[in-house]
Amino acid sequence: KAMSPEGVVPGIIPTANWGYDELNGPAWDSALFYLPYFTYIYRGETEMIRETADAFIKYLKYVESRKEENGLYNFGLGDWCHVGRHSPEEMPKAPVIVTDSIISMDLANKASVMFEAIGRDDYKAYADKFASELKAAIRENLVDFDTMAVLGECQSSQAMALYYGVFEADEYEAAFNKLLEYVHEADDHIDVGVLGGRVIFHVLSKFGYTSLALKMITRPDYPSYGNWIERGATTLWENFDPDFMDSPNHHFWGDISAWFYKVLAGINVNPTGKNINEIVIEPHFIEEINKVDTTHIMPQGEVSVSWERKPDVIEVKINLPKGVSGHFIG
Repeated sequence: KAMSPEGVVPGIIPTANWGYDELNGPAWDSALFYLPYFTYIYRGETEMIRETADAFIKYLKYVESRKEENGLYNFGLGDWCHVGRHSPEEMPKAPVIVTDSIISMDLANKASVMFEAIGRDDYKAYADKFASELKAAIRENLVDFDTMAVLGECQSSQAMALYYGVFEADEYEAAFNKLLEYVHEADDHIDVGVLGGRVIFHVLSKFGYTSLALKMITRPDYPSYGNWIERGATTLWENFDPDFMDSPNHHFWGDISAWFYKVLAGINVNPTGKNINEIVIEPHFIEEINKVDTTHIMPQGEVSVSWERKPDVIEVKINLPKGVSGHFIG
């Protein structure tokens, strides 16, 4: 109901006619897509998709109306709360045209999955065309294939391109090595805003660098989650910077919780997106961690995964609810 007739989503909902012209944009409007998408992936429910399908199309057409000559998008908020950068002169290192375009591509891809789930082939065709044309424009305009660097040459640009599927399989290694270069240039600290922070640890783990991800999360010096704890944090804050505090109880840096579940415990529900009764358990047994004990509630019941390092072995215990098929990768 908050969506305008043109398809604009305000920065806050509900709103008193505020936020349609500022503090929004594809990365922030993504809740419109992500909530029904993940409800479908984790619970198999399609009611939210059916109720919102027309809004998905209206929004994508609105975004398309903002397309620049190069086929990309460049409006709204970008990689918000980038570490150490607050003034208007210190914009996030990842340009908005990078984060907007990549997120818009992801929204179209997720919309395609949802349209398929409810049998809307006409809507799916539109979303697929939107995503494929945008991916081509991103690759043509935002990636230097001589160096495999994404515009901005920073952790967020590179990690987002890797996570959301800008690169092809034969490009992964070189593109990931460029991300590693940016991480090491920052002395293995995070150098991201919230959009890069949402994906960088997952990308590092995907390519075998879970220990590095954990180091970046837990190290006690600024900037890190560990530094928050050193400074007395008991909640997630909006900013990492010691001299700049807005909200001391902010959810949007909270994706590390998903990283704990998916990577350290290895719980990956419905990995193909086709079967909510399927689960893959693939813990990462990194040397820095001796014990993990995790539970996750599925519609079918509770999943529990625990592992502990013993003198000669790693002991793993897994319990799945009835009706769920599991595959362990150790």
